[in-house]
Amino acid sequence: MAKIIDLKDKLGNKLFPIAIVESGTNVYGTYFKFSNGLMITFRITDEVKNASNGTAWGSLYVGYDRTERSFPASFKEPPFILWDIVPTGNRGIFKVYENTVGYELTVTKDYAKNFGFARHNQVSDISYKIYILAIGWWK
Repeated sequence: MAKIIDLKDKLGNKLFPIAIVESGTNVYGTYFKFSNGLMITFRITDEVKNASNGTAWGSLYVGYDRTERSFPASFKEPPFILWDIVPTGNRGIFKVYENTVGYELTVTKDYAKNFGFARHNQVSDISYKIYILAIGWWK
């Protein structure tokens, strides 16, 4: 309980109390706007098929999803995001956080792009979906 009180003291009444003032779903996912200006969005991308991980990085091969993945609603400034890349085919992959080969995760107020993934060998038939949770301010 002390951590919540400390957070409230630092932010004033900006977080408490809050109510959902708008919510919706569109082709880019679902969003919730709160009365204090906070917004939470969630998106699962369409399946990407036949992606490749053709860039060597040490003993791994890295690929990037460079498509701009729009948020379901625009933020006032770039939000904090949590994301995962989940294989949907028969190729296992794991996400890459670092700027390994010149592509860095890019987050704007409207979209995120350059989601990295890797595996132990080079292939060109990777299928996956990206799950994106974004938290930030809409006002």
